[in-house]
Amino acid sequence: MANTRKRIYNTAAISEGLIKVSPAMPRQFVYMDLLAYNTAVYSTGAQSANGNVSSSSLTNQPDVPRAVKISETYAYTIASIRTASAWVASTAYSAGDEVEPTTANGFVYVCTTAGTSDASEPTWPTTVGDTVTDGTVVWTCHGRWFGISGDVSSDFSANDVITVYGSTGNDGDYTLYSVTYDSGTTTTRLEVKSAVTDTTADGSIGVNGLNSGVKITIEGYDQYGDSVSETLTMSSTGLTTAVSGNQAFLYVTKISWDSAIKGGILVGMTSTIGLPVNIRESGDLKFVTINKVPYLGSDFTVNSVYDTIKKTSGTISANDDWLVHIEA
Repeated sequence: MANTRKRIYNTAAISEGLIKVSPAMPRQFVYMDLLAYNTAVYSTGAQSANGNVSSSSLTNQPDVPRAVKISETYAYTIASIRTASAWVASTAYSAGDEVEPTTANGFVYVCTTAGTSDASEPTWPTTVGDTVTDGTVVWTCHGRWFGISGDVSSDFSANDVITVYGSTGNDGDYTLYSVTYDSGTTTTRLEVKSAVTDTTADGSIGVNGLNSGVKITIEGYDQYGDSVSETLTMSSTGLTTAVSGNQAFLYVTKISWDSAIKGGILVGMTSTIGLPVNIRESGDLKFVTINKVPYLGSDFTVNSVYDTIKKTSGTISANDDWLVHIEA
């Protein structure tokens, strides 16, 4: 055969897939199968100690060799929010009484010195812990708290950054001022340092890095039936940044964790095809162009025995534009 280089199919705009060779057009046509994105292989709530689950508990096994993605999930539903009555002029207040300004500002003020309020409303401080004198009353600024049913106070600490999401008007990050458990209402109260302007008690709470340092090990097989194992360590920003691997799992047999899990985790498969990836062809594969850039780097090797190109590191995105060149 003459040595001619053939430009193979451009896979731009294909949303998902695994590179294959069409049997109908050997050595001339490479394409991507359109594939659905797989979500959770396994999810769990809080775990008190190290443990594991086997394949019988796992669902949504990968449809092609995929990389693993682990994110934190949260069972913390906002059940209540701290509120108080509006301040009233020339009124006797006792220590422990709580008020809000007549025009709410997202904070609550606790009477720390009993007395009678002034005829005019004071200028309210907006730094938690600051005080203001009002007639003979002294008020101390406090943040609202988000209430969670049950005692989960050990999962939180002062100065933790929590994230509220799925709420009517309070989505965002908040730094905790204090964490208390009220046994009378069986509520964990997370008092925050910044304003909470919406008093609708809805949404959920997560903590960045709640499971920081926990090691999750995934075991299974790749597309060739070889055993694959990968250990991923949860990061300090687990709520907003999931931890992803790069090994190719076609079937997951076991997931284990080395210490207690707070809140919960979700182990899923990413839209990144796991490694190694082989482009198989009956002819001699020579090189690959990714996103219009000729590419055959150290993580791409030609196997002349099996006529494959294998990528062993980095990532292969579903949005990459592939050109595969074959020498016939």
